[in-house]
Amino acid sequence: MKLLLRSAAVIAFLALVSVSAARADGNTDLYYSLTGPGGVTASFYLPVNPTIAPQNVEGTFGFVVTPIDMMLNGAPDPDGGYVTFYDISFGGGLTLDQGEVFDLINPSDSNIALFTSGTEAAPTMLDVSGDIPLINFPTGPAGYTLTVTPVSTTPEPASLVLVGAGLVALFVKRRLSVSQ
Repeated sequence: MKLLLRSAAVIAFLALVSVSAARADGNTDLYYSLTGPGGVTASFYLPVNPTIAPQNVEGTFGFVVTPIDMMLNGAPDPDGGYVTFYDISFGGGLTLDQGEVFDLINPSDSNIALFTSGTEAAPTMLDVSGDIPLINFPTGPAGYTLTVTPVSTTPEPASLVLVGAGLVALFVKRRLSVSQ
């Protein structure tokens, strides 16, 4: 039994030492956080390459997508929510729930696009660094800020090794208590 414990310890040690630099390069989501005047907030996640249904493509104008976990003012969107992204030639902004919640565009002196490569039918969302200023489309006041942050959805290899080593230790401990 001592040989089994030593072997498990050596294997766990070698596994931990042999792990290379963490590369969480699987599916990446983007986290969108929007704040506005009066403390209004919205947040949601989208994949970098969202799947757009053909009926949700608005030609070269933009596209509609259902986000992941949309929150409005700290509560889940009761309607399930959807977001429309506009091409930069149409203001480069976005609306939430067809403008019922937010209907925002870039200020006139800004040309920040939220997606560039690809088409409206197959967009690639941008990880735009820093805060993106937006204005309310119908009424014009500024004061809205959108922040986009990448979020990796693939666990790091080191985390997987640690979980595996813990499971091996539990198995070995159980085997020891049963055999005695």
